[in-house]
Amino acid sequence: MLCPMTPPGTSKPPQEPAPLTLLTGSEPLLLSRAVARVVAQARAIDPQVERRDIDAQAPGAGGDLLTALSPSLFGGAAVVVVSGLADADESLSSVLSAGVLDLPPETWVVALHSGERNKRALADLRSLAVPGGIEEVACARVKPGRPTRELLEQEARRARRRITADGLDALVMAIGSDIGLLVGALEQLFADNTEDPIDGADVTATFSGVAQVSGFQLADAVWDAKALVALERLRWGLSSQTMTGAGAVGSLASGLRAAIDERLPQERQQIEER
Repeated sequence: MLCPMTPPGTSKPPQEPAPLTLLTGSEPLLLSRAVARVVAQARAIDPQVERRDIDAQAPGAGGDLLTALSPSLFGGAAVVVVSGLADADESLSSVLSAGVLDLPPETWVVALHSGERNKRALADLRSLAVPGGIEEVACARVKPGRPTRELLEQEARRARRRITADGLDALVMAIGSDIGLLVGALEQLFADNTEDPIDGADVTATFSGVAQVSGFQLADAVWDAKALVALERLRWGLSSQTMTGAGAVGSLASGLRAAIDERLPQERQQIEER
């Protein structure tokens, strides 16, 4: 039997998300990507899709969820993202379970459960006979070492780029173990270096020492008129949380005072000599 073919000149219809997407795990990068994928799939069907976020631990979350899952008088598609289910009370879990079994048209639910604590709620969601089915996506924490390097290698393949083993070692040494920061740093490396493969020297030239950036290093770059170095240090200091906005301002002020204190005796001596 011949398989049906898409007529020439026509595009493939967008893939509709599952009515319930269950995200299990606690890796922020993987969770945010999975949520973004569902929202993007829904908006490929209807660009006006609204994202409705419900924090299961917030006061009144049960009522907010009930409203989010109820049909709107004015219609409208929606992706309802329910986070924090590992710490949700039984009443909210009941509202969620009942709601996904009778969703309004063009309404999709993304449920986030860390897999820890309250495992009964997770088991109940997995057992639901949701019309249209359930998709479960594992978003477990990426452990340091080989798992982290494997994820970075996957990111490189997705970008159709290459990075050497010593390049990965240098990147982890410079940035640390935070997956979000590592992936962001890898993307910056690919943007800044057009030649493959990226090696340890490329990484060192861009990120050497950024994980240890301090406010004083920022101040030194500012008062030495090294604008690009200062911006790089500020960015990575804030991203890696080794520096706060208030701390950066305080360090700049301290650096300015030190420069003034160093310069004043010279100015006084010049005046006296005149």
